[in-house]
Amino acid sequence: MSVTFTKDKETKNTIRFTSPIGSTVSGSIYVPKDSDLAKKTEIVLEVSEKVEVSA
Repeated sequence: MSVTFTKDKETKNTIRFTSPIGSTVSGSIYVPKDSDLAKKTEIVLEVSEKVEVSA
């Protein structure tokens, strides 16, 4: 599953990226302005499902 965070708001030291409400995962992440990620318009987060195997 992937979650897309879109550039939303710039604060003094960070850039806020937000995932839309109503999707499987919603919320915000904050990236420092001096990070390479801050230059992006979207951040895509890949979430892997944990699979347990019994012996």
